[in-house]
Amino acid sequence: MHLPGANQPLHADFTRVGHDLHLELPNGETVVVVGFFSGGPGNLPTLWLEGGGRILGETAARLAGPETPARLAQDDG
Repeated sequence: MHLPGANQPLHADFTRVGHDLHLELPNGETVVVVGFFSGGPGNLPTLWLEGGGRILGETAARLAGPETPARLAQDDG
């Protein structure tokens, strides 16, 4: 899977939202890798950077941390 932004993804904030990986780049852009986590923990794709570098899927998953829990509103009625 190829990512835009030259080497900016190396300095991005990684988060997990459902099966998707979100990268907030230093320039303020957000890159969403749709379905990144859908293959399960043993089948995560390598992320290739424009500059030829790479981020292993397992590394990206660790940087993203656990899935962001959904926020539920409680009805007082």
